[in-house]
Amino acid sequence: MGTEVERARPKGSGIVFGVALMAIGLLLTFESLDVIGSGPIHRWWPLVVVAMGAGKVYETWGTTESGSGLTLLLSGLWFLAVNLKIWGLTWRNSWSLLLVVVGIGMVLRSLLVRGPVRCHGEEARNDR
Repeated sequence: MGTEVERARPKGSGIVFGVALMAIGLLLTFESLDVIGSGPIHRWWPLVVVAMGAGKVYETWGTTESGSGLTLLLSGLWFLAVNLKIWGLTWRNSWSLLLVVVGIGMVLRSLLVRGPVRCHGEEARNDR
């Protein structure tokens, strides 16, 4: 009875993020199928991804989850740069930058691990 059960709380940001991704995907699909007209949605949709990433970074700064937020933020900036052809970036000549973005997020996540680290069933302290 000395243990306290932690209650899992629903992650509202995960639901919002999922719904936003579905909405963006549907809009882009409808646009590519000429169901809806091409407009500013085609060029500026990455701003939604940038905003979601920035929100996640702000909400989770200092935790391992901020790596995911940074990955999302940088991915959105990459999508925006490609859509606007900034510095001549296109899907074809810059897709490899997305690998760099994902790598940055993974490294940040690893660097922000806090607390005890378990190795082979034993508890070890993280010296960071």
